[in-house]
Amino acid sequence: MKEDFSILDDRNSIDGYVCFRKGHPCELSPLLPKAVAQFVREYFASATVSHVLLNKIVLFCEDSSQQQLLGDILCGLETRHAEIGWQLYRCLTDSMIDTVRVDRIYFDDFFSNDFLQASCDLANYLLKYGRDYISDNNILELGAGCGLLGIALAASGIVKSVTLSDGNNDVLDVIRHNIRANFSEDCDTMVNVIFVEWGSVNIKFIPVVPDVILATDVVYDTLAVEPLVSAIKKLLVSFNKEKGTSPCCIIANTIRNQNTVDKFITYAGVNLNGNRIEEDLE
Repeated sequence: MKEDFSILDDRNSIDGYVCFRKGHPCELSPLLPKAVAQFVREYFASATVSHVLLNKIVLFCEDSSQQQLLGDILCGLETRHAEIGWQLYRCLTDSMIDTVRVDRIYFDDFFSNDFLQASCDLANYLLKYGRDYISDNNILELGAGCGLLGIALAASGIVKSVTLSDGNNDVLDVIRHNIRANFSEDCDTMVNVIFVEWGSVNIKFIPVVPDVILATDVVYDTLAVEPLVSAIKKLLVSFNKEKGTSPCCIIANTIRNQNTVDKFITYAGVNLNGNRIEEDLE
């Protein structure tokens, strides 16, 4: 699962340091690959991932946002007096445009401090304490990101099927890559990957009727709250009519902005019936 990378060469290194942050030497991190390998093993073994390990990974990645990476490339090219194509500057300016539809694949200040924590916690909870929710059930994940939660549940062998969805085709490519890296080619009947935009959900394009809908770290923007809640409501109502039984939806979220969470709770409270899970995950 590759969320971050750095391209280094000998011309840009100084005795264990690399110049990539505004031209200043930065110590090469000894984190990879040992800590990442440990993280992956613990996660897919359904073990509790320590906050210490998770924070080390976050600290390594938090300076690698799209803007930072493009800025570092431009800085390196300029210091070498290379001819720089206008397309690279265009990529940098486009990445700085603040719109509702900005792609959130990369790390930025908004996401970096709690990367993957909600996915890890929900996977840990479901596999340790909440197997009744998922055992022999069909799972649909909304906003699946890199697919960690769904892949972990599929790898456990206790679910019937997993459908991973997102509204960004680049994200879906990442999910497919991670599925290929973790399963054999004959997993297509168990793990599906589909395009779903919350504002225009069409259940006809969902290949397997879910028993459980999951989502992690999807409450990140006040502008996304209403489309998210509306999508969940539409799915629950539609699948209730189709199956004759009521599916459930479980959402795990790291609290970054209390106002966003409050808006979600208020809007969801008006449109959905919900309960809060209070069990200690440690």
